[in-house]
Amino acid sequence: MKCSSRVVSFLLILALICTYAIPILADTAETTDPTETAGTSDTTGTDDTTDQTDETTQKETTLPTAQDTGLAQTISKAYGITVTPQDIVDLRVNNSLGYGEIGIMYGMVNASGKTVADILAMRGQDLGWGAIAKSLGLKMSDLMSRNSSVLKAAKLEKEAKVIKDKVDQEQKEQERLSGGQTVGNGQGAAGTGQGKGTGAGKGSGKGKGKG
Repeated sequence: MKCSSRVVSFLLILALICTYAIPILADTAETTDPTETAGTSDTTGTDDTTDQTDETTQKETTLPTAQDTGLAQTISKAYGITVTPQDIVDLRVNNSLGYGEIGIMYGMVNASGKTVADILAMRGQDLGWGAIAKSLGLKMSDLMSRNSSVLKAAKLEKEAKVIKDKVDQEQKEQERLSGGQTVGNGQGAAGTGQGKGTGAGKGSGKGKGKG
């Protein structure tokens, strides 16, 4: 009987343990799952954001126009160098250069042996196109004439006048800023005059009369 009572007691204790332990373990598992799910969800959200950023960047990329393509092909042929339409786009968008300025720049690259980066660096020092040409030992008139032909071949004749006006304006501004200064120094020698006059007059007369 005693043995049976102990077995019954053991079974009751085991039943109680199972009754309370199993729900606790279930609650713990349920609490852990949402955390893991949330972590996975956050990671997925980050990936989605990255994908959206990449798509936005691609959409913001400026595509070459027909003018960009035409000028790139004309410059490549005229100067025997490789210029892509995207090169023209980058110069327009990132460096705020007009088609005429781009043509002048590549003319300088061809005539001087400098790179595009070299010319842009000089331009970044607030040098006008005329000043850059002078520093490279080039004649601006020759560059303008060749550039006019290039722009005409690329069907951008109006840009030739735009760049001419810009160059003239820059030259006038440069002359105004570095114009000649007239300095006048006048010194007058002091004149000294000394005059001395001495005069002495003596007169004596004697008269005798008899009558």
